[in-house]
Order: sequence, then C-alpha cells, then structure tokens
Amino acid sequence: MAEISPSNESLSHQDHTVVITSLPNISPTEKKAAALHDLGNIINNISASCLDQPELKQFEVSQIIRRFKYYREHIIKNSDKDNHYIDEMVQDIAPIYASLQDKNNKDKDKDKDEDNKDEDNKDEDNKDEDNKDEDNKDEFKQIFSKNIQLLGDQLQELPDFIDPSCYSVKKEDTNLNDFIPQFFNEISQAFPDREQHLRLINSDANIDCSLDPVLTRKTLENFIYNSAKYSPPNSNIFVFYSEDDHHIKISVKDFGIGFSPKELDSLQNLKPGKEARLSPDEASGTGFGLYNAIFYALKQGAYVEVSSAGKDIGLGSTFSLVFPK
Repeated sequence: MAEISPSNESLSHQDHTVVITSLPNISPTEKKAAALHDLGNIINNISASCLDQPELKQFEVSQIIRRFKYYREHIIKNSDKDNHYIDEMVQDIAPIYASLQDKNNKDKDKDKDEDNKDEDNKDEDNKDEDNKDEDNKDEFKQIFSKNIQLLGDQLQELPDFIDPSCYSVKKEDTNLNDFIPQFFNEISQAFPDREQHLRLINSDANIDCSLDPVLTRKTLENFIYNSAKYSPPNSNIFVFYSEDDHHIKISVKDFGIGFSPKELDSLQNLKPGKEARLSPDEASGTGFGLYNAIFYALKQGAYVEVSSAGKDIGLGSTFSLVFPK
C-alpha cells in the first residue's frame, strides 16, 4: 500500500551513521559467485516451502532448480569469457518464475475462499490439531510467497550486477518535487503484494538537483526493496528528501531489522559473497544488490549514507542517496 504523508511527519532519530564513498573492487568471477549463491538460497527456500504443499510441489519447482544448476555450472566455468549465459538464464527462468507466481496468486485466492466458509461442523477434538496444521501450512506459504517475490527482484537485478558498466552517466537538471513523486508512483505499483505501507513525505522546499534519472531510480529501488525485505508486516517505509547548504539527500527509512554499529561499519567495505543478513522470514542475502546500488550512486558523483539505532526489529534503518552541492 502506498500513500503520501504530510511534510511534518515525524521520523525517529538514528544513533549511528556511516558514509560510503568507495567500494572494494570485485572480479567478474567473484560477482557471479555472489549473485548465484544468493539466487540459489532463494530457490532452495522456494523448494523447502513446497514440502507440505502438494498443490505447489509441481513440475515448475523441480524445473527451476534443474535450470539454475545447469546455468550456474556454465556461468562459473565461463566466468572470465562472456556474460551471455547470464542473459540466457534470466530469459529461461523468467517464464518458470511467472508460472509459479501465477500459481501462488491462485492459491491465495483459494485460501481466501476457504477462510470464508463455515467451519462450524469441525470435530471439536480435532480443532487444535487442525489449527496447528493450518498455521504450519500458512507459514510455509508466506515463506514461499516472499521468496517468489525475491526471485523476481533478483532476476531483474542480476544482469546489472554482473555488468554495471553497461550504463553510462547522463546527468540532468532535475526538480525533485516532480521527480520523486513520479518515481514514488512507479515504485508503488510493485507494492500491492507487499505487506508494508510505502509512504512519501513531500518536501516544503522547491529542490533542484543534477542527477542521472536511471541510476538514481536503480539506487532508490534497491533501498526500498531491502526495506520491504527486512521489515515486518504492516510497518511503514518512508521516502523523503531534503537539502541544506552542502547536500541534497533522498532517503528511505524503515522500522524493520536495524544494524548494529559493527554491521554498519562493515558496509564501508561491502564485498558481496557472504550471507550478510537474514530477513524476518529467514531469506538470506549476500549484499550484491546493495553493492550495485552504491556503485550507481558513486558513478554519478553521489554517495550513500546509512543510519540505524540498533539491530532489533522496530529500530530500523535509513538509507540515503546524497548529492554534494
């Protein structure tokens, strides 16, 4: 769900902040290994969440695993030659992903219909056991749904991460009071199936900025998707922007799992390939999406600032794209 909030919306203070102005160099082989590891985790989670769901344990799941293993072998084997296997994998797996997503949506509609049925005839002695089975099934379905969404996000980000140099910088003089609401409306279209509330806080000031629209969108998209991934249901995700004498800042704030000071400091030397964090549904990430988002920020002469009050759920974090004046 998305909405626009008043400009005086209060946002809690973040205690610890790091500024990211550079990234370590990563070889093409390391990039591919990190991306494939992350994608493999998601596919494994999809497979595991199908175990107690006969209606989902279909050909599509085994096919997506088989195709992924095939491409992973060829991608790593040819890692220093070319990237055409990456493009082939995305094109090949995308239709299977679409089929799984369609099946998932149909199952959601079916569950809604079943929830509306009268259950008065249930045997009282079996109610507790039935409720426990339903809770377990619902948990698996929630994990399946989240990972299906993650798979789609990952397939979109994968080519960019492998070859981010394919985007040249084309900066334009841009009015943020027009650009940010337009971007917000576009990104909101991806949120009907999300469980968080995406909210835009308009600025009272008229803010102009020289930026690359494509690279800026890519950076902010990653910030928002990460906020959704690491935030609990029904929590808020705010998008807001501001300026002072030295900087123009576009920020995304959530109230999910925050960062400890040590984790924040480690972002200054972010190198994908290790499981960096676990989301509330235990879907892991290796940081390759964030690495790419920061890369695009740096490429257009901006940098990234990350703040958090701590690691507990509810403390959240703020990711900002900062343009020096």
